[in-house]
Amino acid sequence: ASEQQLQEMAAAKKASEQQLQEMAAAKKASEQQLQEMAAAKKASEQQLQEEVQKQAASLAAVRDEAAQALSAAESRAEQQKQEDLRKAAESLAAAQSEADAHRANLTAALEALEFAKLEKQEVLRKASEELSAANEESKLRQEKTVEKVAADIASAQAEASEKIAALEAAAESTAQELAARTSEL
Repeated sequence: ASEQQLQEMAAAKKASEQQLQEMAAAKKASEQQLQEMAAAKKASEQQLQEEVQKQAASLAAVRDEAAQALSAAESRAEQQKQEDLRKAAESLAAAQSEADAHRANLTAALEALEFAKLEKQEVLRKASEELSAANEESKLRQEKTVEKVAADIASAQAEASEKIAALEAAAESTAQELAARTSEL
């Protein structure tokens, strides 16, 4: 029985040693796996760092390109602004010139209108004076005509009176002659 126990213990020891060997092998495999994982991590970190550097370089290039594009756009915008300002100034100058021309034309038209108004007033004044003079002359002529007609009427009346008196005298003389002849008969 003791020998059997020894054999069992030897078998258990052998099994335990075998188990220890398996555990050692598993530990070694695990350590190797850890080393591989560490190497993979290091490679991944290196790759990530390279990728970050690439992205940083790409970002820097994009930033430089964007800065150049922005600068070019600002330059074009400034040129366009200057061109627009120049065109606006030219348009304003042309409009100012046109307005000055219109103002000059309007001033000339107003002056001509004022001159025409004064000329019309002068013509009306002269016409009024001439009309007044003509009316005065017509009045004087009419008065003279009336006086002449009155004088002619008075002269005709006097002549008629003289003729009537002569006729009356002749009638009276004729009557006297008739009376004398009648008396003689």
